[in-house]
Order: sequence, then C-alpha cells, then structure tokens
Amino acid sequence: LDYQKPHRAAIVIQSAYRMAMAKIKRRRMKREIVPRRIESFRDLCNNESRYVNNLSLLVSQYITPLRASQEKQLRQIADDSLTSIFGNIETILSVHQTILQTLLELMERDSWPKIEGLGKLMQFVSHHLRVYGPYVNNFKVSIDTLSPCESSSKKLP
Repeated sequence: LDYQKPHRAAIVIQSAYRMAMAKIKRRRMKREIVPRRIESFRDLCNNESRYVNNLSLLVSQYITPLRASQEKQLRQIADDSLTSIFGNIETILSVHQTILQTLLELMERDSWPKIEGLGKLMQFVSHHLRVYGPYVNNFKVSIDTLSPCESSSKKLP
C-alpha cells in the first residue's frame, strides 16, 4: 500500500472517471435499450394474442361444429378422425391462453423497465412445450387422415 501513495491522485482520478463512464453507459442503456426491450415485449404479447385468436378460431369454427354436427357424413368424420386430424390442439390452446393472460398481467404492472415475473413465465412455457410433442409427432397421421376426408366430403372447406 505504501507504493500506492505517490499514485493516489491518479487512482482517485481513474475511479472518478470510471464512475462517470458507468453513469453515461447506464443513461445510454435507459435511452436506447429499454425502449427496444419494451417494444420486444409488446411484440411478444401481440404475437401471442394473434396465435391464441387463430387457435380459438380453429376450435370454434371447425372442431366444435364437427363434434356437434348431426349430418351423417360430417358426424362420421368427427367420430372417426377428429383426434387424428387436430391432435391435442385444444390442450395447446389452453396453455397459450394461460401464457397470454400472464403476459397481459405483466404488461399492466408498473414495473417498467423491469418485467418482473417474465422469468417465471418462461419457466412455465418451457415446462409446457411438451404439449407440442404429440402434435408434431402426429403430423403425418393428421395429413394422411385428412386427405380421404377432404375427397369424401364436399362440405369441408
């Protein structure tokens, strides 16, 4: 420590300079990075909302009417092939509705620029991505089941 005495003034100046540079860097981050983070989070919310709306549309316009259909030809498709064609899409919809609800709750909090709870949500998402396994693995079966249904029914779009 005795060898630092002659350089003490230089050390104090360096320390003050580093502190000033850290403050400048922090201000720049707030000015540049935080708005991009907020924009990315809003994009995530918008994309999740669109995805949930599309899945909801699929369930409400196709799956539910096919299940409720009284027509013999459509009823046969519903009874025989609905699970093969659509897989576990309703489970996937349920998971994404939960994700969207949590994202919207996070957006309403006054914790900007910190998004407290996003880490827990990502843990939830990573845990529930397993619902896509059966859906993806069922793709070929789904296409193979859908082809004969399309050719045998004029009512399918």
